[in-house]
Amino acid sequence: MSNVDINAGTIDNTSIGASTPSTAVFTNLTANTSATLSNVDIDNGSMDNVVIGANTHTTGKFTNVDVTDTATIVSVDINSGTIDNTTIGGVTAAAGSFTTLSTSTSAEIHNADLKSSYEFRKKPSNLLGARVYEIFLFINGSAGILLIGAAVGTFFTGSNFTLNQFNQVTWTHPLRGLEAAFSLFNLSLGLFLVFNARVLGSMYLINNIDFALAPEMEIRLRRACLVNLVCALPFLLYVLASLLLMQGFAFDENGVVSMVSSKYLANLMAMPTVLVMLLAGLVLVVWGVILTSFLGGFRGIWFGGLGTVLVGLAVFFTAGFNNTPFYPSKADLQSSLTIFNASSSHYTLTAMTYVAFVIPLVLAYIAYVWYLMDGKKIGVEDINDTKAY
Repeated sequence: MSNVDINAGTIDNTSIGASTPSTAVFTNLTANTSATLSNVDIDNGSMDNVVIGANTHTTGKFTNVDVTDTATIVSVDINSGTIDNTTIGGVTAAAGSFTTLSTSTSAEIHNADLKSSYEFRKKPSNLLGARVYEIFLFINGSAGILLIGAAVGTFFTGSNFTLNQFNQVTWTHPLRGLEAAFSLFNLSLGLFLVFNARVLGSMYLINNIDFALAPEMEIRLRRACLVNLVCALPFLLYVLASLLLMQGFAFDENGVVSMVSSKYLANLMAMPTVLVMLLAGLVLVVWGVILTSFLGGFRGIWFGGLGTVLVGLAVFFTAGFNNTPFYPSKADLQSSLTIFNASSSHYTLTAMTYVAFVIPLVLAYIAYVWYLMDGKKIGVEDINDTKAY
């Protein structure tokens, strides 16, 4: 039949278009074994238990892909969604960039840059921004310590003030005490404290950070410890030489203040315990640096911290004991403050004596808090915590 029109019935076990294929339109097409379609456009329905692109694969676009077993994708670009219970880079690792990385159990990082993780300046909702925060940190950590050192220096160089009969202070310099910051001795003492604080800071970090994931930070901190000590030495030597040679303030049994040559050297000679404290403190600080920077130790802060406390006590004892005004006046020697004319009433001193009994409890509490803070070194689990800034 050259031309046939079949409107009903069935066609069984028959090849259609075997020699010359042509167009066919079906409502439903069912193949019991296989069907070979060279060009197909499927707009709806479902494909079950079918391999797509098994021999020659090409581009495929899907709104949703659900895989119940395994999917091998050579190149993938995922712009949204979630990945759950999945190992990434398990066979061949590559780079990964994340805004936030959180681990519920543990994280193993072979090479990490943790420099920003230790910076509190990047905390959320920092109103003034990281840069302003850094400026205030610098002012507090450098200029603040410098000015404290300058203030302590006035215990030896004196200040421009007078006292009236009611012990009211009158400044005789327009800067009202701030001129002390322009004294070479005071500035040297302040700069020594600045660099010594940096030495102690590097020692503390060496003692309290687990550097397994950041060995380069450990190298920088050990180097910084030595560099800051070297920077502190010239100022320390100038302060010590000045103390031994400068005129000092002294008062006699009648409370009359006068200038005495080499007063502070005489104080150290008259109080050998204070001299030993000063020398022992300096030796402990230097040993802490040697232990940290040259011997690879982690406990340098214990020696440097104790040494700093001893040096500080020796400085205050030298300035206030052995008939020495602890806050002298250059404008009026008799306005200088001593431990006698600056003491409170007997009642107040008695009350403060009882208060002093509480000091051991306060010290014990402080020691306990620091023990809890430093009981465990800072590690990767602290860095990955959601509250680690």
